[in-house]
Amino acid sequence: MKKIAIILAGLLLMGIYGCGSDEAKKAAKETKEAATVTTQAPSAAVEKAAETTQEAAKEAAAPTQEAAGAAVEKAAEATQEAATATQEAAGAAVEKAAEATQEAATATQEAAGEVKEMAK
Repeated sequence: MKKIAIILAGLLLMGIYGCGSDEAKKAAKETKEAATVTTQAPSAAVEKAAETTQEAAKEAAAPTQEAAGAAVEKAAEATQEAATATQEAAGAAVEKAAEATQEAATATQEAAGEVKEMAK
């Protein structure tokens, strides 16, 4: 913006005080060149910023992928541990159920034996 203001001020001064035809053409040419540079500089900066952003995104993606892989591995380990604990708990429950069934069967046999004796 400052460059544009300086260019416009220069053109205003030339218009007010006047200058020769050759000088006016030279000033107009320099003004056009300055305007071209002024418009090209921001686009180059935007392109550089885009490249920098893409590079930063690529650099950030690698650690993110590694962290995701580590999280998946930890989740798999936790799942395996949970499955093992579940199997152990199920085995203990089956053993207790078998013991309870055996005790109930024994009690039933004893009761049946007592009933037979009473029936005699």
